[in-house]
Amino acid sequence: MLTEEIIIKVPVGEYLRPVTFTPVKNRILCKFNYNAKLIEEIKSMEGARYHGYDEPPTFGKNWTIANSARNNFAIDYLKGENPYSIYDAPLVPYESPARPLMDHQKEMVAHGLTRHNVVLACEMGTGKSLVAIEICESIEGLTNEQVWYVGPKAGVMAVGRELDKWGSKIRPHMYTYEGFTKKMLHWADGQPAPRVVIFDECSKLKTPSSKRSSSALHLANAIRAEWGDKGYVILMSGTPAPKTPVDWWHQCEIACPGFIKEGNIHSFKNRLCIVENRESPAGGSYPHVVAWLDDSKKCGSCGKLQLDHAAT
Repeated sequence: MLTEEIIIKVPVGEYLRPVTFTPVKNRILCKFNYNAKLIEEIKSMEGARYHGYDEPPTFGKNWTIANSARNNFAIDYLKGENPYSIYDAPLVPYESPARPLMDHQKEMVAHGLTRHNVVLACEMGTGKSLVAIEICESIEGLTNEQVWYVGPKAGVMAVGRELDKWGSKIRPHMYTYEGFTKKMLHWADGQPAPRVVIFDECSKLKTPSSKRSSSALHLANAIRAEWGDKGYVILMSGTPAPKTPVDWWHQCEIACPGFIKEGNIHSFKNRLCIVENRESPAGGSYPHVVAWLDDSKKCGSCGKLQLDHAAT
């Protein structure tokens, strides 16, 4: 979290605009000369709020943002640092000392051990449970008490059988999503966080407003705050092709807050799709998604692929 005042020259168009970021309790006060594009940059951050109309004016006529992991990720990027560097670094090659692994499983284990905060998305039956076992067994000094597995009821039972099948040395605390949510409702400040959490079938965490999704984000942030680069947040999905790209937003937020620029799912959706207002049969109008801009070859105006334009 931000602990001291800093001044950053933020690139806006062709110019650099100085912005002063000052931590105030659990907020960050942002001071800068008026600039419409810079305001849009601030508004994209988590918890952005303008205080010019407050009574009494606690922060004056200024913007504040949450002092959160997501916003600190964004501030590091604006400072010229590269918070994405851990995801750009080459994977450390992995060979299992005890079990035969397929090439894609070796790559997934290496991905988890190198990045620590990851989403492992692949089809059902490709061996994600064995990958999770290998990751946990490869973490030096890890104990059973420091590992939580969270998944659907059927998944918890299946993983229990997988642990027996592969003779796992690690026996994590097993929770269904319902049990996990109840446990987190009674989470006390200062309570030790596990070192590793595995969220299986993480597509169940796609809705930011649900209790289990917010509980998962809270625990993931607690692990990063307590363990730093020695903690692990691993999301696994057997349905890697969601209904819409927006379904990935909160899953990425749990794995790495700030990895996606937009601070809320609605801003992310607005950037990633083309919407037009259509008349409703019941009267009035409604926003209709024309196309998702999920391919760099798609036109930003109509959403068609360049090949389709060439054909017409």
